[in-house]
Amino acid sequence: MRRLVLLGCSMVLGLTACGGGGGGDSGSSAGSTTSNFPPQTPLTYAGAQTGAAITAGTASTVAANVISASTAGGSSSLLSGVSVQADATVQPAGAAGLMRRLAHALRSDAMARPSGGALAGAAVDSTTPCDSGSMHISGTLADNGTGTLNVAYNACRTGLDTINGPATVKVNSYDAANKIITDGVVSFTRVNFTGPGINSDFTGTLATQVNVSGATETLTQNIVTQDNLHSGHMTKTENLVIVNTFDDATTPSFFTQSITGRVFDSNAGFVNVTSTTIPTTSPWGPLYFSTQAQSFPDWGQMDLTGATGHVRITSLGPDLAKLEVDADSNGTFENTARMHWSDFGTAIGSDLADSDGDGMHNSWETALGLNPNDAGDRNTDADGDGFSNWVEYLNGSDPRTNGSIPPVVRHLWVTDVRDLADAGNGMIDVFVGSTGSGYLLDTTTRELGAPISGVTEPGRGGATTFTEPGVGGRTFTLTPTAVPTTWTLTNVTTGATLTVTGVAGTNPGSLIRYGAHGLAFRTVGAVSPGYVYLVESTALVP
Repeated sequence: MRRLVLLGCSMVLGLTACGGGGGGDSGSSAGSTTSNFPPQTPLTYAGAQTGAAITAGTASTVAANVISASTAGGSSSLLSGVSVQADATVQPAGAAGLMRRLAHALRSDAMARPSGGALAGAAVDSTTPCDSGSMHISGTLADNGTGTLNVAYNACRTGLDTINGPATVKVNSYDAANKIITDGVVSFTRVNFTGPGINSDFTGTLATQVNVSGATETLTQNIVTQDNLHSGHMTKTENLVIVNTFDDATTPSFFTQSITGRVFDSNAGFVNVTSTTIPTTSPWGPLYFSTQAQSFPDWGQMDLTGATGHVRITSLGPDLAKLEVDADSNGTFENTARMHWSDFGTAIGSDLADSDGDGMHNSWETALGLNPNDAGDRNTDADGDGFSNWVEYLNGSDPRTNGSIPPVVRHLWVTDVRDLADAGNGMIDVFVGSTGSGYLLDTTTRELGAPISGVTEPGRGGATTFTEPGVGGRTFTLTPTAVPTTWTLTNVTTGATLTVTGVAGTNPGSLIRYGAHGLAFRTVGAVSPGYVYLVESTALVP
């Protein structure tokens, strides 16, 4: 059951060896240093209590309170995060990710054996070193592992994050076989949490319920935060519930997530949060994470609704998202913008309107040296790297730097994709569902659009060779290497090759040509999603 340990590690109160660094139990200690703890006066949320007014100017900030990335320079969003990362300058942020980053800092491994390995029926009084600082654990647990533990985090640093202050852990039920708290609540009167881009005090509770046989965890967050970096800016989560469902309890590789609840901002007011499984990705949703360690979902949607207006966040991958704003709540999105998760709540996201109608939102153009009132800069190439400003916008690359270019390979997640066909004008017919039906894929935006029906399928699902029609048409092949997830595209006519690594899904096929320099193929999924791979290379397809 070694892999079950990894599953428990993601749980807020999972009693498993998932903490970073630090030695084992250092023995009894009745004299923990607490003089530097925050004052034990609970925070009381002070700020806007009404629903937010969501507009093109506020949508990005509201979104940042729920899910975003912060930098070491600071962020105005809620104390948050998804998982501790190696990059010390960019950390996940937003209330949706609070549990995973905080879980790491709580060092639940030390609570698993707080008294020399005797968990049940034992009085506990021990101190454990952290990466720096320490944590002192005391209390008494019953024979069945239930009871209450008091934990004093004395500037306890785990990885990049430090927690300082007292907490109480109430264990309502405990799975002794797997060493996991299956029903528990951790409560804070007031603790301080610091790390890259964050220095906040918070008051409240995190609760977890774990179903080991179903490989699910339900996390409920009710926390008030005070941002010490931004003049006491406050946020509050109210019954924010996140349900993580892993593919397998013993050998987990990916997980899906749903989220509901309410998030308050002391300036903007509150939004109600829901998540949605987007078409062609069921049952892999609402939010899908292809690895346990990544910060943001590969796909999925979240809707944030205020008193007026709502913003929809669609993941375009772990690095990029799309925000759509319906300011008048009439069901039509007036503004659409693309940006990195780390751009939420920053100057780049301060104005999602598009005054000149060139497909690039105002504040992105301003921040990156373009003119938000001149539609003519859509098709110019500011850095001379061969990609228009608009194409760079869509891909999240920097139009000011010719070293920052759109990736050659992009993939789209489509469950049960059978076949592909070139529909012309940069569009691809993606066949899913019943015969002759599916969706149009825009190869520029890499988004599925209008449904298709009654279209003849080419029946080339297994094809790994494509020859352009006409005399002298070039031939392209898709061949595997010794590594199952590595495939090589070859222009047989010129001998040029391109290697695609990390190919997900099974049975690559439906190789086609599209546009001026594009090749596409698809994979299918049995216990994982299927994918459409878009490859644009002037070297491979001159």
